[in-house]
Amino acid sequence: YVHPDNAGRGLGKILLRHALASLREIGFEEITLWVFKNNVPTRNLYSSLGFQETGQERIDERWKNPEIEMLAPSKLF
Repeated sequence: YVHPDNAGRGLGKILLRHALASLREIGFEEITLWVFKNNVPTRNLYSSLGFQETGQERIDERWKNPEIEMLAPSKLF
């Protein structure tokens, strides 16, 4: 999570790249995540780092918002 006051500075991308590199180092072959469907900036961030939408959707139980699944094979990150 990056506080909205710091949005647009590239911090999210830096943090996510570090997390993906760490996961790759310990042997993860793919990463799956869920993101709110209406959170277009975050979906774009994930896409820029190799994540692709799988077509799977669900409703988040806590927030009652639609989410979409995104997947990145380790060869893409």
